Amino acid sequence: MQTHSQKILIVDDNPSNIQLLGTILSTNQYQAEFATSGADALEWLNNESFDLVLLDIMMPGMDGYEVCRKIKADKETAHIPVIFITAKQDTDSIVKGFDVGAVDYISKPFEERELLARLAFHLELLTARRKLEVLNSELQEKNDTMMQSLRYAEKLQEAMLPADKELKTNFNAHFVLFKPLHHLSGDFYWAKNIGNKTLLVLGDSMGHGIPGALLSVLGMSSLSEITNNSNDLSPANILTKLRDRENNLFSSNAGIMHDSIDMAVCLFDPENNTLTFSGANLPVAIVSSDSKPGKPLNANTQTLTNNDKNLTYIPGNKNTIGRNLFESDFENITIQLSKGDKIYLFSDGFRDQFGGAKGSKFKKKRFLNLLLETSTLNAEKQKNKLNSTFEKWKRNQPQIDDVTIIGIQPN
Repeated sequence: MQTHSQKILIVDDNPSNIQLLGTILSTNQYQAEFATSGADALEWLNNESFDLVLLDIMMPGMDGYEVCRKIKADKETAHIPVIFITAKQDTDSIVKGFDVGAVDYISKPFEERELLARLAFHLELLTARRKLEVLNSELQEKNDTMMQSLRYAEKLQEAMLPADKELKTNFNAHFVLFKPLHHLSGDFYWAKNIGNKTLLVLGDSMGHGIPGALLSVLGMSSLSEITNNSNDLSPANILTKLRDRENNLFSSNAGIMHDSIDMAVCLFDPENNTLTFSGANLPVAIVSSDSKPGKPLNANTQTLTNNDKNLTYIPGNKNTIGRNLFESDFENITIQLSKGDKIYLFSDGFRDQFGGAKGSKFKKKRFLNLLLETSTLNAEKQKNKLNSTFEKWKRNQPQIDDVTIIGIQPN
């Protein structure tokens, strides 16, 4: 015969009922204790552990409904299933039993087989719930450990990004709107002084979270090594060396050979007041106060005008830092800057965000117009306006990508 380890409390003021139930339970290898009043039952539950309570309703003093309410109100006993076993058979009594927290209701006189079947069912549910609670606890512990690691990794990644004071030292004004999709970002930015010039890089790694963050760390590490060991620090040469380096690194691993980084590289020369740009599938946008739009810098340049402001959009090469079906040379584009010009680097997360009344993408044209319209604001106000516009557009839609916008006013 199967032996049960479950312990059941019988609560009934009638000794005959207690004896009958006790005999059935003990015969079927259940452990049973009994209480003849509600107060005795609560005392038992405060001092012993039980797996289930068989509870009569009609008892002197505290009735079964009140006992059940108190059991469910106590966090130490609320998990114990309560089955009413009573002579009350009307619908109102049955509904009230469930309302106060019972899991089942058995009317007297009862069939032994039905009683045992209901007991077995609810005890199996209890066992399953306990197993689930253990699994949830283990999962929560693992999740907490993982989140601690992610938060630490997030701090490490933030520490690798240029400090705000570094950008303040090199530029008249700036802002960085950095909104990772997860704790770790596939977007990154990097800066370095080379003599009296400043390199500023924005990268958008394929993927999000940990994979994207690992690629971003690889990108920043490679940038440091290339700029430390190369005499030609033009943006196009940096991108070429990065692409070659990544292709060599991943050439033997077909599983990740298609991972890539989009990148925009800007070299600021304050002595000649120039910006040299090269992009790997990322653009640069320049807002100037010239009264007339300048000549296109190449066939792909786009120009927008708003009052006395002009925005020049220069797309990068369609190649990425990684393997490309058709490789082409990266190009250096040098722009003569004027006082007050503002330069913007950005990943595609903002323009690709779904939202608005129709749940559509923000798109490039709307984004460029937003940059142009807000360019009259100071750096901090423009950053706040861009962020609030993003959140307003997003509405209840989830953020779908890392978002980074860097605004620079060199002089």
